[in-house]
Amino acid sequence: METSRGTGGGIDFRRLPDIERLPPPYQVQLLSQARVQRCADGQVLFSAGDTDDAQLYLIDGMVLLIGNDASVQEVHSTSPEARRALDPSQPRRCSARAVGSATVLQIKRSLLEKLTSLAELQSEPSPGTAEATHDDPGNWMTRIARAPIFARLPPSNLMLLFEHGTTVHAAAGEVVVAEGSQPNHLYVVQEGELAMARTAPDGIAAIAVAELRPGDCFGAEALLTERPLDVSVRALTTSSLVRITREDFLRLIAEPAIQAIPLRQAGELVRSQRARWLDVRPAHLAADIKGDHALHIPLNELRIRLDRLPRQVPYIVTSDNAATSRAGVFILLDAGLDGRYLTEVAAVTPAETPPPTAETTTPPAQARPVAASDEIQPSAATEDVQEMSPTPSVNVEPAHAAPPSPLAPATLAQIAERIHHEIDAQVAALKQRVDLELAAQQRLIDHAMQEELRRRTVEIETRYQLMVTRREQTLRKSYERLLAMASSLKQQIDEVHAAQQSFAEMLGTGLTVAEADTTVIEGAG
Repeated sequence: METSRGTGGGIDFRRLPDIERLPPPYQVQLLSQARVQRCADGQVLFSAGDTDDAQLYLIDGMVLLIGNDASVQEVHSTSPEARRALDPSQPRRCSARAVGSATVLQIKRSLLEKLTSLAELQSEPSPGTAEATHDDPGNWMTRIARAPIFARLPPSNLMLLFEHGTTVHAAAGEVVVAEGSQPNHLYVVQEGELAMARTAPDGIAAIAVAELRPGDCFGAEALLTERPLDVSVRALTTSSLVRITREDFLRLIAEPAIQAIPLRQAGELVRSQRARWLDVRPAHLAADIKGDHALHIPLNELRIRLDRLPRQVPYIVTSDNAATSRAGVFILLDAGLDGRYLTEVAAVTPAETPPPTAETTTPPAQARPVAASDEIQPSAATEDVQEMSPTPSVNVEPAHAAPPSPLAPATLAQIAERIHHEIDAQVAALKQRVDLELAAQQRLIDHAMQEELRRRTVEIETRYQLMVTRREQTLRKSYERLLAMASSLKQQIDEVHAAQQSFAEMLGTGLTVAEADTTVIEGAG
């Protein structure tokens, strides 16, 4: 079979129904990986029962489709049947054989399905269509792509996620990730239901955090903050999940979806009641939160308290470090809320936000919704795709902090106290990590000692068994020698008794002693 890449001598493959329904950028992406095959007479294209990723279209010539029941169907390149794929079922229900010289177009079935699902996202479905899509297990990519966090991504990013993601399965009751572990992947629920829980302070009970369904994801906070998981996730039913590497998560999801905002612009939005502060620091670090538009919810409690947050207002997330702020924004976006994170570390409280200038002050009575010019609205997932490339373009506003204003002594004292608490928290976290590492090392040492004790016990038992075996062999040989000596001694005694009897008989016949001795000696000789 002769194979070549390209469009096949000027034939417009885009007119095929399966390809024609795709947007032009997707057609280019699909056809760039297609192959044109020239087949010889009698060549088998596929056999009944085969399972593969190839979808074949007859471009020139004739092909016979031979079923398992010996039925035969002729497909000519000029017939309407040639516009459809040759037996697209998997596994194949029939065999295909070329008659004379034939030319076929081979495309990747998996890539066509992904591009078709992504193309469906660019059209607004009717309620009936949406319901059918949700109930159809085959459209899991569409359901995931319609989830709030993924709806913010360009279709090219979604396609790369579907291509790079790995599907894993979990049985009902199986723990997918354990509390305290350090994950290296983001998990997206494809099918099934899972439960997210956290160990209670008493160390025994479990606190329910969330229930996860298709389209939900978990593990992002740990990837963004590089801290161990503070929750565990267990499958409630037999589930399938898409596992995405940390590198793909940061490049394809976090960078385009999680956006920053400078302090001064954030302050303007909060003062005009078009946004609210959301501090996700621990309670002891955020005790100075003030203002009607300032909220404090620690990061580890944010998922539990999401239903209490108003959904009509965006949030400016702040924390003691950018990684924690970005994790807070991701939780908001994943729940369908809107938010940005502050480019500056939370060195000032909402009440200490730099005052607005006369030109930018907006009275609270004239509050208005956040406009696109405020750069707080998410980008739609149905935006036109200009180019399909493996590396998506990401437009992130550069984070340039405004020059800080002079701080009063009270503010400096607050900053010093905050730094002190941060150091205490870092020391406590370091101590906890050291304790965990020491405990892990101790477990390794205990395991090694047990293995060494088991090895030495086996060695001693082996040596003892060998010693007993050798001793038994030695005793057996000594016993056999004693038996031989006893047998020889008994034989000698019997000979002596026989000689004595013979001597007595000779004395009874009247022989002299000398004659008897001569007779005995001769008999013994």
